[in-house]
Amino acid sequence: MHATSLGPTDRLRHRALANRSRTALLAVLREQPAGSGAHALATRLGLHVNTVRAHLALLEEAGLVASAPEHRGVRGRPRIVYRAVESSGVDVPDDGYQLLASVLAGGLARGAGDPAADAERIGQRWGRQVANDGGEGSDQHPTREATIARATALLERFGFAPAAAPDDPGVISLRRCPYLEVAAEHPDVVCRLHLGALRGALETAGHTTELSLMPFVTPTTCEVRIT
Repeated sequence: MHATSLGPTDRLRHRALANRSRTALLAVLREQPAGSGAHALATRLGLHVNTVRAHLALLEEAGLVASAPEHRGVRGRPRIVYRAVESSGVDVPDDGYQLLASVLAGGLARGAGDPAADAERIGQRWGRQVANDGGEGSDQHPTREATIARATALLERFGFAPAAAPDDPGVISLRRCPYLEVAAEHPDVVCRLHLGALRGALETAGHTTELSLMPFVTPTTCEVRIT
């Protein structure tokens, strides 16, 4: 296995962002530079305040949120204010897409025929659209190195934090899954969807190559292999 191990902080962030409620909390806090209290966040998201506090604790442990007592100049216990840590460098997947991915994966998994093959075909159409929308053009004489570079750029765009294996650049480790919660429930469907997306985008850019996606080669990483 050519997996790239994640450090403790990356694993915590991976875990923290695998839940839709926590990604929603972080998105709300990023909209509020002055921060917010747990009660206000609970009201905004329709969650119990104790649930919100538990989610905030995980986000804070992962270094995505910071908390501090509010200085109001009045007597009494100060309110705890939570703020997003903007320097985290972690992209929060769109919660609407998370929900769509969950519905799509669940529907395909329950359907007749071959759900994984259907997911890959859907992914290919999506990937072609991504490549066309990007307006990056096609490579007339693509080399293996150019294919690997294009694939890595696409995987970065999809939010997978890719990194080439040191002994084989054709093995790309995916160090973050933006849809980990859905992938854990429907790995065949979700992984084939993203394999199809990568294949469709590469073919649109003029790259015809053999691809494979190996889900969860470690508990926190997957691999794309370009042969």
